[in-house]
Amino acid sequence: MYRFLLTHAVRYAKRIIVWSQYTARDIVETFNISETKIVVITPSIGGGRKENIQEETKRYLTKQGIEKSYILFVGDIREYKNLPRCIRAYSEIVAE
Repeated sequence: MYRFLLTHAVRYAKRIIVWSQYTARDIVETFNISETKIVVITPSIGGGRKENIQEETKRYLTKQGIEKSYILFVGDIREYKNLPRCIRAYSEIVAE
């Protein structure tokens, strides 16, 4: 039922908004629709907060006890995300 509803929604939508090119390609291939229906919008910080983000980040990291370099990964741990390779690359950079 879910697949049926999703297929119907994708086919009849005027526009589909996604966060990544990967998701856009996946939708085009899975549902056999035109790329022109899909709009890729990269999430960002809005509303004039860019000036304060470094200060806010520094305060938050200090509060959480994070004093060294780090990687923030937000998402599913899926094979195509290649997280193990990212961790190895980070380890090599830190070791230098």
